[in-house]
Amino acid sequence: MSLFQTERLTIALCPEQVAILRSAPGREKTPAEPVILEVAPLTGMPLWEGALMALADWLQHLPASRATASLVLSSRFVRFALLPWSEAAQGQAETQALASACFESQYEDMRGWTLRVDEGFYGVPRLACAIETALLDRLQSVFEPRKIACRRIEPYFVTCWNRWHKEVQGSDALFAVAESGVMVVATMKDSRWHGVRSLGGVHDVHRLAGVMSREALLQGFTEAPAFWLHAPAFDPGLATEAADMLHLLSPDAKGCPIQLMTRVGIEGGNRA
Repeated sequence: MSLFQTERLTIALCPEQVAILRSAPGREKTPAEPVILEVAPLTGMPLWEGALMALADWLQHLPASRATASLVLSSRFVRFALLPWSEAAQGQAETQALASACFESQYEDMRGWTLRVDEGFYGVPRLACAIETALLDRLQSVFEPRKIACRRIEPYFVTCWNRWHKEVQGSDALFAVAESGVMVVATMKDSRWHGVRSLGGVHDVHRLAGVMSREALLQGFTEAPAFWLHAPAFDPGLATEAADMLHLLSPDAKGCPIQLMTRVGIEGGNRA
């Protein structure tokens, strides 16, 4: 049996880059440098196609088949919505119907998208995400020939929330993740989900705190909430209009996907 047959791949997909971390059972604590694949821009193709072509090409050069993979997707590939609590939406069919209605009210036509809803807790709103079905099918076509089992697909925003939600203190707060030119902002009131929005065109990392301040006003906060931000390219020493309330969340060794995404985050300045 070759070494690769027991390997685990952690893969971060972004429009500009793909990061891959290889590990084997029993060696998870051994530091490893991720493989970074640059993605060539493609005209007239889905935004994610270049990343998958780069990944497929890299997989072709592996010496063996069979592995397991966990994927982290850039927020550029994902849509988010918040489902209000509903006594009527307890079963899977009812939950999917409610999710479809919420996404269609926010994004209009959702044909061609696969929806997933967080289990959540009784009596509180739930976070939901949508990924293009064509992207999921394309991933399957990349992995199947190499006999790679994809065990988990998770939006980067969700990865970060799972990592840091216990540290997000305060009943009223904004939790934001910025990467690849987009910032996902979740608002919390009384320690519950209140709203979630994706703000596109966020290229200038020097203005992220100001964007969060405006978002708080749009979400109806009469007093400034606590701001929690993860942005790989943000300068911690930068003076901002929200510096006194901004908590920067930095990656550490507790989450490989977070470490990977620091290599594929947004950069300062404008990007095309």
